Amino acid sequence: MVAIKEPEGFSFLRERRPDPIPFLGPQHLLFRRRGTCPDLANAAIYAARSIGLAVTFDFTPNHAASSNRHFWNTIRNRDGKHIPFNGLLHKVFDPNSRRIGKVFRITYSIQKDAVAALADSASIPDQSFLQLPNIKDVTSEYTETGSFKYKLQQLPKNKFIFLNVFNNGEWKVTDWAEVNGEVVFDNLGKDVVYLPGFYKHQKMMHEPYPILLQENGKTRLLKPDITHTFSATLSRSNEKAYTHTEEHNPLELRAGEKYNLSYWDGQWRSIGISEMNAEGVAFHNIPSNALLTLTPIKKTGYERIFTLNPDTHQISWF
Repeated sequence: MVAIKEPEGFSFLRERRPDPIPFLGPQHLLFRRRGTCPDLANAAIYAARSIGLAVTFDFTPNHAASSNRHFWNTIRNRDGKHIPFNGLLHKVFDPNSRRIGKVFRITYSIQKDAVAALADSASIPDQSFLQLPNIKDVTSEYTETGSFKYKLQQLPKNKFIFLNVFNNGEWKVTDWAEVNGEVVFDNLGKDVVYLPGFYKHQKMMHEPYPILLQENGKTRLLKPDITHTFSATLSRSNEKAYTHTEEHNPLELRAGEKYNLSYWDGQWRSIGISEMNAEGVAFHNIPSNALLTLTPIKKTGYERIFTLNPDTHQISWF
């Protein structure tokens, strides 16, 4: 029996299952009566297109300020506007319930400006959605976008650089740009922290400092200032409230448990370990203007990144 090779890029769509089936077809879905969000989105396409409805498959490769990712559908109304909805759940999907970094649409035809149509697959992160040549950037259909220029700390030999967001405890690719004198990343969701990097020897080589694309469209380079440090006690009571989204940091601070505070400077560097008490978790020598993460000794992978105001000690999650 000849094994059928999965097309490049499609592995990112496959969720973990106890069986080797990469995608659930209509018969599988009818039999199982359940599936993941890409399965439900596919099922909606099967049904809608069979009766001539213009339905698309859209996705965010990685949530930009929370964990995991999502896949959904849109249907075009009479005005040509795409109305998003959640697969077979028969409800309108609100994409702004979480901060968006990038949204893509899988198309039938190859997109000439997709990186997979311009670069060799070996120069694109392995098992990444960017291996697909038939994806279209539709982020601006969902949210107000911004852009920024970036000066590389080191010039890569390949001509493509990638943009990452923090998701499930690590940096994950969400966009790309071509290196042409200077690097310009555009059509990006705002109020999101991004980290550029280039792909070398099947590994993402991250740049030293992340960039916060603020709600006003301006950027803030999160370069830690170790010459200006401060002390702070962290607790859930001094975090910024995000009333317009469903995002939250699932970290639970438990009395008597120890936590590690780290900042990003090309890699995660530990500031120290402290034990939770009635007031919170106290730390000293926190660099100003740093991107931080607070994790229990036994990580869950769902901890988020944040910035800390040195004067008010307010936590802003990303």
